[in-house]
Amino acid sequence: MNKNSNSIVSLIVPCWKDSAAAFALAEKWAPHPLIHAVIVAGVKSDLNGACKFSSAKIKSCATEKPGRGLQMNLGAQLATGDVLLFHHVDSILTEAHLLSLAEALRDPDRVGGAFYRKFDERHPRLRWLEKFERWHSLAFGTIYGDQSVFVRRNHFSRIGGFAPIPLMEDVDLSRRLRRSGKIVLLDPPMQTSPQKQIEQGAWKVTLRNLLFLILFRAGISADRLHHWYYARKPRNRWRARWNAFRNPIEAEKARILRERWNSLPPELQTPNQISGRHLTHCGFILGASYCSFYCTHCYLPKDANRVPMPSLADVKEQIDANRRFQGPGGGLQITGGDVADAYWRSGRADELVEIIRYAYQVGLVPMLMTHGQTLLEQPQFLERLVVEGGLRQMSVHIDMTQAGRHGYPIGRIKSETDLHPVREAFTQLAHDIRQRTGAPLEYALTFTATQNNIDSLPDVIRWYLADPERTRIWRMLSFQPEADTG
Repeated sequence: MNKNSNSIVSLIVPCWKDSAAAFALAEKWAPHPLIHAVIVAGVKSDLNGACKFSSAKIKSCATEKPGRGLQMNLGAQLATGDVLLFHHVDSILTEAHLLSLAEALRDPDRVGGAFYRKFDERHPRLRWLEKFERWHSLAFGTIYGDQSVFVRRNHFSRIGGFAPIPLMEDVDLSRRLRRSGKIVLLDPPMQTSPQKQIEQGAWKVTLRNLLFLILFRAGISADRLHHWYYARKPRNRWRARWNAFRNPIEAEKARILRERWNSLPPELQTPNQISGRHLTHCGFILGASYCSFYCTHCYLPKDANRVPMPSLADVKEQIDANRRFQGPGGGLQITGGDVADAYWRSGRADELVEIIRYAYQVGLVPMLMTHGQTLLEQPQFLERLVVEGGLRQMSVHIDMTQAGRHGYPIGRIKSETDLHPVREAFTQLAHDIRQRTGAPLEYALTFTATQNNIDSLPDVIRWYLADPERTRIWRMLSFQPEADTG
């Protein structure tokens, strides 16, 4: 940012269920010379234990209940910079944005504005939407929260801040901004998450947003619109199947598969080869090496628990690398030691939520690998991973080679049948979470086969087939030979 600019920015980041990402963003931008402060505006239930900062320029505040307008108003009360910049966690702020903002506000008549919007360059099918959004912002003057709205602090107070409404608080503010002064829309455009457009369809999301905008301007209350917007809708499975039939594979995925196939030596390009036809690689990230069990039939080295856990930024780099190699829809194992165990015990549960959420955001399908002891004892943690992170697949390792499972000392386990109560407890846990959240959580059962338990393998299969509910929850059984290296 230009050193001669008089604009000192208070960056206000509202968050709910993504506080780890918000604090990571705060740590990144707090050192910037013209960032006066970064204020993370969250919800009390989400920020507990997360407020340790490396910089005095980072502050936090929290409301009792979620509400983006209420949270941003509270953050604005703490701000003392000349300009308030309200920035969403899943939008990507750069140095160029700050330079553009500083230059624009050299004009004293400008009271605020926002940035044009763009979507992730990995999704070229949304390019048309960027042009439409640019035209719509210019023609109708509506700016949305994910365009990173900025406003002079004194003017924000003068017009009363965000309205205390559950939806359309950004639309309401942009309308009052235009009526009260001169605003500006800036380049470079702000890159926002395309997840909603990809999952629900770009046309559908765009038309729905326009409809809600028209209804709001026609006088329909924000409370009623909020109820309509977030009402749970039945899944249209036939439409999903039709879309899959029309677009069986994305162009990017097809290109990556062709490149993978061409990279194989001729002797491996056989009719039974799946690499280069259905997938490219077995995708995984090393989330943590820690594990509270002390099994001997394990691939982890003896000093695994002394290996430091990677930072959130490092894990995201691993996820991005997997996305480049696999393309959209690639599977991603979140593994290492027991990742859920490690992040819970280290007090970094928010980071695991963010890791899962980020994997989905970039277009991968994550599966959490775990022995599950922590998740059985802390079921609210698993529910957070499902509700906030979007977790839908989990591989649970249960067999008699494991040492450390509470209530099941390894010396007393004589066969795999003795562990059926553990498998049943996981079945009930998934059933309960499905009932409470509506999320289709599914398991894979991982089983290490050794000479001591291979005769029990049929008992596990019979247990699985004995109850239809188990087959709906446990979608795969995976039997693997012992590693015997730990």
